[in-house]
Amino acid sequence: MYFWTKIFNIMNCPQMNCNCIDCIWKRIQNCYRDKIFTTKRGRRFCISDLNSEKIILSGVEETQNTLFPIKKRDLQEAIICRQNNNPPNQYPSVATSYKWGILNDPDIWPY
Repeated sequence: MYFWTKIFNIMNCPQMNCNCIDCIWKRIQNCYRDKIFTTKRGRRFCISDLNSEKIILSGVEETQNTLFPIKKRDLQEAIICRQNNNPPNQYPSVATSYKWGILNDPDIWPY
């Protein structure tokens, strides 16, 4: 499924290899229902809900039942950190490990 999602995203992206927030957001929308993300320390999480301006993260493990929102704007600010391959503690704002996990996933940041 992810293979076809990647092909679909590449074909529809006008810049072909774009990692702008709009293209990243489209990739998240295409795979968020089936996707399990992992933080740098190995904590697994998923996106339980998504709208045009924010995503709601949820833990996969029994001990991680807290829901946490991340705004699209906050994820956009973290793109520069991903481009520089910064560690999670250098990502801006809160939920830095989760932002790192999303942006370092090969289905979300394939280029």
